[in-house]
Amino acid sequence: MKKIVDYLIHNSTLGNLITVSVIIAGIVTLGSMRREAFPNIDFDIVVVTVAYPGASPQEVEKLIILPLEREVKSVDGIKKSSSTSLDSRASLVLTLDPDVENKMKVVQDIRDAVDRAKVDFPEDAEEPVVLELSTSRTPVIELALSFQGGFTKKHNELALRKYAKQLQDKLELLPDAAAVTRRGYREREIFVEIFPDKLKKYNVSSDEIVQALQQRNLNFPGGTITHKGKEYIIRTVMEYANPEEIRNTVIRANDFGGALKIKDVAYVRSDFEKKNIKEKALGEEAIILTVLKKETGDAIRLVDQVRDEIDLYKKTAPGYLEITPINDISYYIRRRLNVLTWNVVIGMGFVILSLLFFMGWRISLMVALGIPFSFAITFLAMGNMGMSINLISMFGLIIVSGMLVDDAIVIGENIYRYIEQGMKPRKAAVRGTMEMIGPVFASVSTTMVAFAPLLYMSGIIGKFIWSLPAAVIIALAASLFESFFILPSHVADITGGLSKENIVKKETSLEAKLFRWMQRVYEPILYFAVKRRYLLMYIVG
Repeated sequence: MKKIVDYLIHNSTLGNLITVSVIIAGIVTLGSMRREAFPNIDFDIVVVTVAYPGASPQEVEKLIILPLEREVKSVDGIKKSSSTSLDSRASLVLTLDPDVENKMKVVQDIRDAVDRAKVDFPEDAEEPVVLELSTSRTPVIELALSFQGGFTKKHNELALRKYAKQLQDKLELLPDAAAVTRRGYREREIFVEIFPDKLKKYNVSSDEIVQALQQRNLNFPGGTITHKGKEYIIRTVMEYANPEEIRNTVIRANDFGGALKIKDVAYVRSDFEKKNIKEKALGEEAIILTVLKKETGDAIRLVDQVRDEIDLYKKTAPGYLEITPINDISYYIRRRLNVLTWNVVIGMGFVILSLLFFMGWRISLMVALGIPFSFAITFLAMGNMGMSINLISMFGLIIVSGMLVDDAIVIGENIYRYIEQGMKPRKAAVRGTMEMIGPVFASVSTTMVAFAPLLYMSGIIGKFIWSLPAAVIIALAASLFESFFILPSHVADITGGLSKENIVKKETSLEAKLFRWMQRVYEPILYFAVKRRYLLMYIVG
């Protein structure tokens, strides 16, 4: 250790080069790191949902849940499962074993089991949805679209849907956007309201009407044919395009050309689906667009892209269309980044000012330089480990920002003490550093050990807060490296022209007067405390 310290002190150019290189690399790495609200974690939970329109909870449990549980039971790696049967919907929540080696295989086995179970589902049941819960696709901002003055005959819900769809299509093209979801956006539905008296009059059942609609509303492939060396794809397309086609659908016909149509026994109308939740913005009904970030995307950059896209869209949109950004998660990320930045700046300022009165501007400046150096190494390590800049990791960096100069202050002051005694700066740097390596390492390592157990917490909480202790430990280790190997070289260089004669000349300076004043106040208190140590221990205890 002494040889390394001595080598760096006598070859200070290498230390300076390391300092500049690390700070530049740290800044570059910081600029390329993802910025997001929270770290990406997997919850080890898989949710299977199946919609069964019109079914009661008892039917859902018997026809959906039981076949699912029967097949999923054979999958290894599931810790526990729970199911919920509701009106028209089934939900099966599977918690994976956190110790399983290949979670992707378990998830795939669950998908295969669901595919086997759906063979026993009723025909009316919709396709099951298997979703693995994680924070990879997180919402970063929401946009509320509404009309000034609310809906009118001209500016109705149909027009708002059109503008929302246009903006959604533009936002989905953004490079950091994973998807854009909608709330308050009601789909169009065609309602066929049957007249019971007409059914009785024409002797028609409702099943015949349903069957006629199903046979007419077709879209299925018919294979391929080859003609004159060219291959053609055959497809039968008979899907309904508008309510009029439904009205003219033939239920039955006779040999004389007479036909009974839907419009003869039912009223067909086009409307929106039933509204269960009313979304509002600025006091008016609105459609909410939620922008989701990709796992590798940057939250702040994505929000900036969304706001730029809104500004472009407003140039072509009508003036009565209001687009209001809400729930902007980048606000909190920016605020935490500003807190961290100001902590570094203010911390460096206070370190320089406080040490200026006792060790002069040279030592103060070199000690304060350890803050950006330690943060630069931390960002380099975090970037290589795949960590992101999020609210949790930044909280750890804010916690540790006040500790990064403790070791540097101790070593710097010890070096300065030997320079005051007349020792040459380089020799003082070596001796002052080697004397303090043991105590400083013990002091800082106790803090690192205190945070270390958080790295091994299990469960969702452990995954969620892992970046906090990791950031603290990396930053403290970086400060130790800077204090042991970089700081002595800098101190020896910057105090090269400082000698005992220079220090003696400053005995009448403000620095010396302040130190002597503190010495006159502190020494009697210290003497009193040592002489009556047992009494003080009793009082404190």
